[in-house]
Amino acid sequence: MALASVEQCGGEGNIDPIYSSPRHRPRFYRSGVRDPPDQRHAQRAAQRRLRGVTTPLPLAKPRGALSGTDHRPATQSRRTLETHDGEHPKAQSERPDSPWVCEYTDAAGRRRRKTPKTGLKKDADAIRSRVESELEQGQHIPHSEAVTVAALCDAFLKFQDQRLAEREISTNRRRVMKQAIDGQVLRALGNRLAISLSLAEVEGWYGAMIRGGLSPATARGCLLVAKMAGDFGVKRQMLKLNVFAEAMRERKAVPPRKVRTFDLDEARRLLRAADSPGFRCSRRNGALMQCAVNLAALCGLRWGEIMGLTIPNVDLDSGFIRVRHSLNRDDELKGPKTAAGVRDVPVPANVALMLSDWINRHYRPNERKLIFRASDGDAIEHGSFMASYRRLLRRAGVADGKEPMRFHALRHFAASLVIDLGFPLTEVADLLGHETFDMTLQVYAHSIVSRHRPRDLMQAMAAHLSSHADGPVALPPPGAKKRDKTP
Repeated sequence: MALASVEQCGGEGNIDPIYSSPRHRPRFYRSGVRDPPDQRHAQRAAQRRLRGVTTPLPLAKPRGALSGTDHRPATQSRRTLETHDGEHPKAQSERPDSPWVCEYTDAAGRRRRKTPKTGLKKDADAIRSRVESELEQGQHIPHSEAVTVAALCDAFLKFQDQRLAEREISTNRRRVMKQAIDGQVLRALGNRLAISLSLAEVEGWYGAMIRGGLSPATARGCLLVAKMAGDFGVKRQMLKLNVFAEAMRERKAVPPRKVRTFDLDEARRLLRAADSPGFRCSRRNGALMQCAVNLAALCGLRWGEIMGLTIPNVDLDSGFIRVRHSLNRDDELKGPKTAAGVRDVPVPANVALMLSDWINRHYRPNERKLIFRASDGDAIEHGSFMASYRRLLRRAGVADGKEPMRFHALRHFAASLVIDLGFPLTEVADLLGHETFDMTLQVYAHSIVSRHRPRDLMQAMAAHLSSHADGPVALPPPGAKKRDKTP
């Protein structure tokens, strides 16, 4: 297919070009007095001369422009119209300062024009090449219909508001999206056209977040929200290509941060300290902390799953807890974190007694029949609970100035303990609500036993082998085939 022809327009408006390519192929040329506004201006000037009016017409000026300044739109060339005394302008070929423009027909059949900022032929040629490629790939969006990143993100957040109203997402998820967009995306890329973003710009923005002090996990989270906004724009024809998705593919997954967990001695001290309320701590708050710590350390429940326990889902007679809900910080009761989180967890006898005592003494009736509520029936504030938990760590002598032990570390301790006791990995994954045991091994399995135990295990294995060997073990010769034991 022949490319668009390049024509130079000059003379007294004789600029009707001959198209040597199909109408959907762009072309570029020098813009001159052929522009319709200036043609009308010249016609009106000629009519005024025929009537004997010699006062020249002023050039068009923008509203509020200073007098005596010529207004030249970006898509028009610098030109000289006929004067009142009948003089003709210079030929277009004698005016090298006229900009080159590119005209094309888009996929909808509309004729469009694009003028490079420099007005140079090489830049107009680059625009033509880019437009041709985008039209062939079906990815072209005219600049007049393009939206900024700020407009794209605004439409994306409005869509998330609809999902929030239909309870498809939580309030916390909506808050995280808005914080990432307002705090990072709009600050750096808000004024940029979404279709003009390049992969290099997005990678530069990601690097700037890292240099600004954000952790790789947080920066990747912001990039993920931007990628979700880009996918939203592609589905609604606001974008043809999502460069945020390309940047996500370039970035490897950030490995999960290693959580510092408890060893056996620290866990024992923490559980003993939780059996009694601390100084100036009410019995109700002390009983709440005792139940929460034991449910996390011995049953492997998350904080949201503990707060989401309801009376119908606690069967103390059979000794099982049915995990069906999770309560977030906005007091919204939703399903567990994953589909595998719906599970039945066995409860030790001492933990069942703690729950029974709490229900009999401290339970506050409510519509959702949630077991753990504040004394006034409202949700237990997460910040206040964690402040009490840190005081418990200090009272147990576990807080030693190093990285603080998070409450979620108790769940890691539970996983590590049952693995060390010899539970099958598949059962451990079911107990914790993991879809596969790979997650259990990679994130939740910690060494909580003494360093001497692996040495003792290796010594026992060597002794077991030596006791069954009558002599040196005969190794098969190189290349020997393995004997088939199947009948």
